[in-house]
Amino acid sequence: MRDWLIKALGGTPQVNLGVSIITAEEVRAALLRAGWPPGNVMDFKDRAYRTNDITVLQMFLPHIPVRWLPYEAEYGDCDDHAFLFKAWWYLMFRVSAVGTISGQRPGDQLNHEFSVMFGRDGEVLWVEPQNNEEIQAFTGMYSLVESRFQM
Repeated sequence: MRDWLIKALGGTPQVNLGVSIITAEEVRAALLRAGWPPGNVMDFKDRAYRTNDITVLQMFLPHIPVRWLPYEAEYGDCDDHAFLFKAWWYLMFRVSAVGTISGQRPGDQLNHEFSVMFGRDGEVLWVEPQNNEEIQAFTGMYSLVESRFQM
């Protein structure tokens, strides 16, 4: 499927080039400075992420098969979709520029699980994993720290 998808999108996107490391704490601080919705819990699942070219990540958004999975309360809902969304990127391209985060959409009181994608030029995309909709893009969010994070 990976090869078919790359060919269908017109070539060979440069996935995983120029990768840098960003920590969850650096992303958290940047999102708060940028006006992340007040009271919105940021519960990152990993301590660090390898960033990627955000335009390549955006190019694949409409084609991620997780969006076609049926919604089923408690068994196939937002957290399941968010985890599958993250896993799809890793299985297809070994991309770890995708995280999951718990919180609320602006103006909504319900907790929800979202996907976040980290660009190497300081972009953070907030994505609805149940339909791959880009909710909000934050730019100029952080300055990358070259491979200094040790697990």
